[in-house]
Amino acid sequence: VSACTDTLLSCSKAIAKQKGQEDGRLFLVMHLLKLREQIVPFDIDFSATEMGLDFGDTRTALAKLVSQTGSIFKWSTENALWRLARAPPRVYHTLHNSKKDLERELKQACESFIMMCAGQ
Repeated sequence: VSACTDTLLSCSKAIAKQKGQEDGRLFLVMHLLKLREQIVPFDIDFSATEMGLDFGDTRTALAKLVSQTGSIFKWSTENALWRLARAPPRVYHTLHNSKKDLERELKQACESFIMMCAGQ
């Protein structure tokens, strides 16, 4: 569902460039409504947990290791190898609900189309 929503968003932008904003927004609203209608019969949970790694601290420690080669053998907490050992990658979990994302995009597309029509 998320992949379909993303594809519809990119197609809508392409149509808006070629045929105009009105056609792009109408395309998006129409197809998001169709997608929502097609997933209604499936009584399943549309959420998924994604797991990822954040190497921010590790990258910083590696940069200090490379830039401060003289501090590799120091016997202190400023030791570059000590910093690297204390900066493992962090694991993070992200919960995505594709049905809620679809509803949010549909609401935004409808509001955008209404605002465009009201401004004419």
